[in-house]
Amino acid sequence: MGQVVDAASFADAVRTRNASHVNGGPSPGGCDWSIAAKPRAQWRVSLDKRFAMRHLLVTLFSAAAATRILAHDPALPPAADKPPGPGRLRFESISLSPRDGSAPVKAELGHLTVLENRSRPDGPTIELAFVRFKTRSAHPGTPVVWLAGGPGGSGTQDAEGPILPLFQAIAEFSDVIALDQRGMGRSQPRLDCPGRFDLPLDRPMDRGLVLAAFRE
Repeated sequence: MGQVVDAASFADAVRTRNASHVNGGPSPGGCDWSIAAKPRAQWRVSLDKRFAMRHLLVTLFSAAAATRILAHDPALPPAADKPPGPGRLRFESISLSPRDGSAPVKAELGHLTVLENRSRPDGPTIELAFVRFKTRSAHPGTPVVWLAGGPGGSGTQDAEGPILPLFQAIAEFSDVIALDQRGMGRSQPRLDCPGRFDLPLDRPMDRGLVLAAFRE
């Protein structure tokens, strides 16, 4: 007459049979399958062992859950991000505010990461900013790049000045890029000179006069 056997007991019986056969025990055909039909009480683990195993499982589960929660905890300081390498380029949409009070103009603000010193490939990087007026022409021409004068001028600031209508006209057939050279405008780091100096207008300009004004 058949007897109901739980899956765990049956699996243990199979493993016992296989081990016995490998070590020279009875053949599979002559194996005593009654081991799988033993009462469950003989397979039952003692209460002390079951409690220890359950305590271990709860501890492991709690540790895994805590690790997962801490890994996503927004209150913890984020890991230090690796600085972007040379050649990284990203864009964002902006609205320029013309200084003549006309309606805002949509454009793209780009950021290009380059080496601070090209002779040092492993050296620090800086970020150059530029405004791009993207053409809608189906057959665009060569892009036009605007470099602000000065030195110290900002191409992105020029794009909001009186030259804006010219940029818009050129953008009918070609992209227009107004570049902030390193240290200027929206480029990072920005190299601002604090303070101001005045040069007298009633005397000829010479080196000593300019140096004296800077020292003051």
